[in-house]
Amino acid sequence: MDNLKEKEWNLMNDILLELYSIQDSCQLKENFLSFIRLLIPYTQAEFTTVDRLTGKVDKEHSVFVDTEEDYIDIYNQEFVGMDYLTATYKYSKTRTYWGTELIGEGVRENTKFYNEFLLPRNIPFEAGIILVKKGVLVGVISLYRSLEVGDFHSKDLYILDRLKHHIANMCYSLKTNETNESTLSSQKRTDYGAFDLSKRESEIISLISKGFSNDEIATKLTISISTVKRHIYNIFKKLDVSSRTQLIMFVNTSEKNQNQ
Repeated sequence: MDNLKEKEWNLMNDILLELYSIQDSCQLKENFLSFIRLLIPYTQAEFTTVDRLTGKVDKEHSVFVDTEEDYIDIYNQEFVGMDYLTATYKYSKTRTYWGTELIGEGVRENTKFYNEFLLPRNIPFEAGIILVKKGVLVGVISLYRSLEVGDFHSKDLYILDRLKHHIANMCYSLKTNETNESTLSSQKRTDYGAFDLSKRESEIISLISKGFSNDEIATKLTISISTVKRHIYNIFKKLDVSSRTQLIMFVNTSEKNQNQ
């Protein structure tokens, strides 16, 4: 599915560029929940750190939006283990989830967690991301909607899916006290083929490294400006960079290493 408007693609790019500059974990979580609301309206939200041994939420290192004070305490005291979402914490890869599709239509509505925890708070609809990096659970993003607002849509999940690996990378880097620059210099490989770049993406990288603007690239390759931006978004994701400057640094470093 790819029916996002150009302004939505631009907003996603702007969000990522802003988030990549943040070096504080809680600030990252607060800003993400604030920004994502511009693309995916929600009633309540949480960006949590979860203790993998107990399954309980680490409230000190988590961020909550429009959530009542006793929410986490009640959850930890009464509903740990009942939340069907906790089963997905065992996944070895980052994934998005959609509450109404997670365990099957009709099954979810019969669970104690749904009837005694979500419904009384009028947040029966949920979607989000399980963030995993290198086999480590680094966070859980949960967005909730009320009955009045209605359920999430496939477009909402598409947006989350496009952002999920970026957010997992950011959380992991902050968790291990790595900066984006040190990660860029120490972890990049010099073989473009290792990053599964398409022929078109390789062409665009070459043009960017030569100083071409988005408009100039679109004219050169006879494609729309929105298509150029979409390719650049995918390039950033695959190479784990967040700006043209970092991309050019990556290209220069790769070429230097290949010539040695």
